[in-house]
Amino acid sequence: MTTERHPSGAVALTPAELTRLLRRQLRSGLRASRLLDCPELIEFLCPEHDDPSRTLFDRALAGEAKIAQAANRIGGKQAEALRVVCGLEDGTVGLSLQQRRKLAGLVLGTRTRPVSAATFVKNYEPILMRDLAVEVWRTKAPGAQ
Repeated sequence: MTTERHPSGAVALTPAELTRLLRRQLRSGLRASRLLDCPELIEFLCPEHDDPSRTLFDRALAGEAKIAQAANRIGGKQAEALRVVCGLEDGTVGLSLQQRRKLAGLVLGTRTRPVSAATFVKNYEPILMRDLAVEVWRTKAPGAQ
């Protein structure tokens, strides 16, 4: 993936590139402390040129908040499952990705129709991560609110 810059100086990513970055980051999660491993994502979410006085960690904290807000805008069980699998839900930070996927499947399933971690990965995670990426990207698009 080549890093292009918007005329404003910000990292320019397409929704598909943002989806790939978010999915790649899933193993460690999307908490601020974990986003530090992906400076390109931080730069997209909170460009340094917007406020050069902010540290990388300050921008990672703001980036985590933007991701959580985007998940919340999706709403419903899908938002909860996203927060769980991304490690944003309380109590999920120290869990492995496999454990978070299992919990996310429990959120989306019912007592009579449970969703396994494998089913979550195959049938739900790609769509939910794309939804999250588009929601995050939408807030960065020109004219977005």
